[in-house]
Amino acid sequence: MLGNNTFVIGDPHGCYESVIELLLRSRVNIDAERVFFVGDIIDKGPDSLRLLRAMEFYGWESIQGNHENKNFRLARGNKVKINPELADTQRQLGNEYERYGLLMGSWPYYMPFEDDQGSGYVVHGGVSPDRGIEEQDPKFLMMLRTWPFEMYVKGQPATQPPWQMAYTGHLGTILHGHIPSASIRHSGETLHNNPFVYSLDGGCVYGTDRSWGGELRGMRLGSREVFAVPGRADQTAHYNSL
Repeated sequence: MLGNNTFVIGDPHGCYESVIELLLRSRVNIDAERVFFVGDIIDKGPDSLRLLRAMEFYGWESIQGNHENKNFRLARGNKVKINPELADTQRQLGNEYERYGLLMGSWPYYMPFEDDQGSGYVVHGGVSPDRGIEEQDPKFLMMLRTWPFEMYVKGQPATQPPWQMAYTGHLGTILHGHIPSASIRHSGETLHNNPFVYSLDGGCVYGTDRSWGGELRGMRLGSREVFAVPGRADQTAHYNSL
């Protein structure tokens, strides 16, 4: 259970420098505040290993995202299609790949929280709008983008509406990542006009390749204040090189 004084960070994708910049800008006290990620710690960015090591050193925690799950399945010997970003993570982690892959597979699919503003859950992808938390499909918790569920195909637009539009708050507030977006709750603005949903994936690793500007986002539970730092050109260049 997460509570007040927890700082929840959106998908970093190996952008270690942006994580440090965000923690500094938001004045997180790493000795007194809990740092928690919404998943997708690794892949795409240049510093997956540095970020995983920092998590171990400082005791930071995370939900299991779809990228953790894919690396976990590969590390335990499952047949997995190895794309360039996955191969890059293998290279970065080197002889620690199997250990970290199995570790990431032990992370939870969701985490409950309760703060001064109410309660809810941190997930990576999304939630089915008609099921309790224990009845949720792990695939949806990690990968949901639309409702009804539709498998994402890179480069092809979805034919179903975003899952957030169907969610009416039966599980409380949902903090999630997975879907990069320019619209979050800043000064009352809500994603998909849904007051029960906060999208924390700002597409940091894509940086200046997004017309709306990729960023790394974090929220402090209790106040629900959102902080953001812009993506770095060097991190985006690494992703584009893959």
